Amino acid sequence: MKHYPRMRTGVWIGLALCLGVYPGAAQKLKKADRAIAARLSEDIEGLRPDSGAGAPRACSYLSAQFGEMGVDHNLKVVPVDEGRVIAAGCFLSLDGKAAAAGSDFFPLAGSPDGHTSGSSGISLNEAGLPWIHDLRYDLEAGRGTPSFDIRKALVAKAREAKKKGATALLLYNSSIQPDGFHFDGADTTHYAIPVVYISKGLSNKAFKDPTAYVDVDLTVATQEKTYNVYSVEARINTGAQREIVLEAAFDTVGGAAALLELARLVRQAGWKRHNYFFLAYQAGRATRPTGPVDCIVNMEGLGNPHPLLNARTSQAGGAWAEALKAKRDDYLQVAYGVADSAGVPPGCGLLHFSSERPGAPGTDGEALAVRYLFNVLSAAEKK
Repeated sequence: MKHYPRMRTGVWIGLALCLGVYPGAAQKLKKADRAIAARLSEDIEGLRPDSGAGAPRACSYLSAQFGEMGVDHNLKVVPVDEGRVIAAGCFLSLDGKAAAAGSDFFPLAGSPDGHTSGSSGISLNEAGLPWIHDLRYDLEAGRGTPSFDIRKALVAKAREAKKKGATALLLYNSSIQPDGFHFDGADTTHYAIPVVYISKGLSNKAFKDPTAYVDVDLTVATQEKTYNVYSVEARINTGAQREIVLEAAFDTVGGAAALLELARLVRQAGWKRHNYFFLAYQAGRATRPTGPVDCIVNMEGLGNPHPLLNARTSQAGGAWAEALKAKRDDYLQVAYGVADSAGVPPGCGLLHFSSERPGAPGTDGEALAVRYLFNVLSAAEKK
């Protein structure tokens, strides 16, 4: 998270606003608000997700709309490589009982994919079968040796096991000494045969009798996971020294539609006190700009009710508090509560808006919320 300078108007405690419409509000919208509702409906249709390849439909739509407004904008594509991940086909059953990949067992990322099965002795290693190996012996052998590396020891173990006819290694740890194994997609260690790690919970049940045989059915499958993270950024640059960030996840559709409508309204207003930065991001992946930011306005919840907001009154200081207190609407319920401001630097205001729609069809509730927020920003611009 980037740090932002403190607001010149003083420290502002994060607020959450839960917005809803009174029954009958749809018939009482003003002409300008009916126009907002109509544009929101059109934008929501344009922002609906698709299943095609390439950039999400919402990003293309957002870019086109910012372009029509004459607002500088940029479609950002950030490639992400998470390394190897456990593939859907990864499977293990012991004595006919399926184990859960990722929790009961996991493959070591550097082991090859493959399938093997057979009745394996817990304490007897036979050619043509998967071997069951207790890491306790390796850990005891390496105890007190500073240069001991359990993974290097297993590379040699897998190579030796393959020469003797083993088709896979099933690892478990019966000791209390930690082994440090977990699934690591970035691990580039190479093993000669498929290797999986069995959790202590499962191994305590499946391997409790060292003289027993266990029916093993194992398929090791991993794959590279790469994908792109998309975002659309736009800025109305007025030449001001400070900035307001308005943001929403484009996945939420309603929030992204509100973001577009506020951009239109701010563009028409011609304000000069702040620059306005609009950010449409993939849910959970917001990367905000650096620079002197006075306030972050999050509209992700405008199209989705936020069940965690409370109705407590929060004290606030500075121009934002005055703007919030000054704005009321006869047809809009506004409940003030404390927003989750995790990750927001002290002194940078946070407004987190969420709408409740009590059964009324259409976008009247969102239209009133957008108008309310625009009026709040307008009041702060005039301070």
